[in-house]
Amino acid sequence: MATTLLGKNLKTLRQLKHINQEKLAKAVGVTRTRIASYETQNIEPKLVLLAKIAAYFSISIDVLVTVPVTRDNYDSLKTRYQSGTQPKVSGPLPLVQLPKLTSGVLNTFVSRYRQIEKAFEGVLALHALQQQDASIDLTSKQLVFIIRQLLHQNALLIAEINRVNSTQKTNK
Repeated sequence: MATTLLGKNLKTLRQLKHINQEKLAKAVGVTRTRIASYETQNIEPKLVLLAKIAAYFSISIDVLVTVPVTRDNYDSLKTRYQSGTQPKVSGPLPLVQLPKLTSGVLNTFVSRYRQIEKAFEGVLALHALQQQDASIDLTSKQLVFIIRQLLHQNALLIAEINRVNSTQKTNK
């Protein structure tokens, strides 16, 4: 689980508003034990709930999880949120010219990807054997899900590279 300031900020914000976990829980539609778990960082809320909590305290989600909220800065954070003051882009961003990929570079990438793909498939095969054991933990299941997503996304990337590469060859 990524370390955020959510737990510390929730506790600080509750203290600043003089409310207990029960009142916050009722306001955002969860149980008091959930709020306690968020504060101790045993679990993290879903994005929708983060939005409700941030709105309840009149701050943005990014402030809630990334900025240490204190008695001294809370009012300015609320003001910034309420006024909608966000960093703005002052103009068009400069374009970055990427080097054209040669077919050699592309072929090397595809070859390395195929090696990684075989390694991932080996991990998945090992997991399939272990799956017969009922004690597979959640982390293992999440790892398998991530590996499958990586394989899928990389397959899409390879297909796109091949498509662009073949289009460039026919245009020459």
